[in-house]
Amino acid sequence: QLPFLQVALKDFEILPISVGDADYRKLAEALLKVVKDDVIVVSSDLSHYHPYNVAVAVDSLANQAVP
Repeated sequence: QLPFLQVALKDFEILPISVGDADYRKLAEALLKVVKDDVIVVSSDLSHYHPYNVAVAVDSLANQAVP
């Protein structure tokens, strides 16, 4: 995502946030309190070390969880 942001936004700052097992609704509520005109980029490495069939199943569950 970084090369895309460098081209699209030119001048920007990054605030990395690492989240483990968290309630995504509470996280969203907390971010909404401080995020004004910012862009949020979310990335996840759900299945980096899994065999292909397990990775597909994990990715499918993640896709179903995204509203």
